[in-house]
Amino acid sequence: MNQTTRWPLLRGRPMLADKLYTNLRAADVRRLLEYVVELTGIAVIYVGLAKLSLALASIHPSATPIWPPTGYALAVVLLLGYRISPAIFLGALLANVTTAGSVGTSLAIATGNTLESLVGAYLINRWSDGRSTFDTPAGVARFAVICFVPSTIISATVGVGSLSLAGYADWSEVRSIWTTWWMGDLAGALVITPAIVLWGTTPARIERRVLIQSCVIYAATIAVGLIAFSPLLEQSPTRNSLAFFAILPLIWSALRCNQRDTATTALLLSCFAVWGTMSNAGPFVSSSLNESFLLLLTFMISVSVPSLALSADVAVRPARSQSCACSSSTPNELNTNADAA
Repeated sequence: MNQTTRWPLLRGRPMLADKLYTNLRAADVRRLLEYVVELTGIAVIYVGLAKLSLALASIHPSATPIWPPTGYALAVVLLLGYRISPAIFLGALLANVTTAGSVGTSLAIATGNTLESLVGAYLINRWSDGRSTFDTPAGVARFAVICFVPSTIISATVGVGSLSLAGYADWSEVRSIWTTWWMGDLAGALVITPAIVLWGTTPARIERRVLIQSCVIYAATIAVGLIAFSPLLEQSPTRNSLAFFAILPLIWSALRCNQRDTATTALLLSCFAVWGTMSNAGPFVSSSLNESFLLLLTFMISVSVPSLALSADVAVRPARSQSCACSSSTPNELNTNADAA
């Protein structure tokens, strides 16, 4: 088709039409290449996180209690939109097809993982202010509810169901596999997603005072993590009680810093706790590795959500106090102020 036919306004000016069409085509190709590179990068990161996590699986090769890809996928969809879902599907497919099961079960698991992130992001966008869900305590609560019930249940049910129906998982172990799968996804969403989203929405320039304060809280968190959870120190019965010190940096960051620092503090503590547990050290060590990680997940969930909600409450309290002060002013006071002005 002649370019002047496609662009009627350029009839009689064929050279300009050809140049414009060439430029548009080059721009389309460039955007497509950028999109492909973006999807590839996200998929590669997903596969890397998934393979590292699956190395910790004990109850079933495809069910690991530590699953940060859920939080990563949900955060990426919240930040970049639903158009990123092909990267999540591809990453989940590659991670599972090279682990256990068949191509069919891997396709089903990848579909469940993708739906998990899409449903979670959709509900957060519709019901909980999207990326701003961590700005208020109510938003944090809604985010937690969405992660608890609809989104993570989809992935666990589809994944375990496909493996069981295909004969790759014993029906007698379905409940334990499903629980491990669900809690791993849940902890990943509650711990990983807030940190990524809050850092992704942070302004490029951070005030020096805020930066110093953040560095101090991170240093304190690392020190507490090393003392309470790391396998570098000798394990003793009295050392288990040191895990309670993990509450201190969380409360400090919630009261003195912001939601981003609180979420990062929870993530750092969780990393140290995972490190210690996988090394058979720390307060969460139990009779089996899977039980140890389930105890760890309970800790991660119980400290991350309340501390983030507290931080959000501290952040909105000044505006709430100002609003209450304005609403408590009587009409006579307002008229007096107006007359004085």
